[in-house]
Amino acid sequence: MLLSLLATAVLFSSPAHAQRYKCVGPKGEITFTQHGCSTDNETTKIEVSKANTQDSSAERRNIAEYQNRRSMQPQGTRVTVVADPRIAERQEKERKDLCREASTPYKGAQNRQLTVRQKAMARACNSGASTDQIQQISLEYKQAAAAATPPAPTHITNCDAGGCWDNMGTRYNQGAGPTHIRQDGQVCQAISGMMQCH
Repeated sequence: MLLSLLATAVLFSSPAHAQRYKCVGPKGEITFTQHGCSTDNETTKIEVSKANTQDSSAERRNIAEYQNRRSMQPQGTRVTVVADPRIAERQEKERKDLCREASTPYKGAQNRQLTVRQKAMARACNSGASTDQIQQISLEYKQAAAAATPPAPTHITNCDAGGCWDNMGTRYNQGAGPTHIRQDGQVCQAISGMMQCH
């Protein structure tokens, strides 16, 4: 078995520098062979050179590195932005104004207390928040307060033994004393000719 493997290896191995023959037959047919041509063919010996073994991996690596460096460079026109120092001054003034508003009680505030919105803004000011963040906090509290504000009291226009009607046409059924029940079940108080619902 070892002998047959060795024989097969010898038969199928070809030298790196091999000779080939071009055979032209009597009728003009062309064939190529490694073993030579028959006697009635015109034979031409062809030298087959070794494959190119020059190592060009260093050049390929240099080209790849160059292309990589080139792709990392910024493309297009460069623009230099010069910040206006007045913008920073304006933003700082606006921040100081917001923080002053946050720490100053409104006129008529009971015991000179701050509102919930002002307290939240003051916390943001003390934590170093930006002008935009403080404004966002103020806006959120204003929106929440606007949504939670109860509707203005309505004026009572007419009453009978069972209840009253307001200027919007809503019926309030009589409860105990000044208490009335609106049609949707809301409890209301008749105070100075107006219905105050809670």
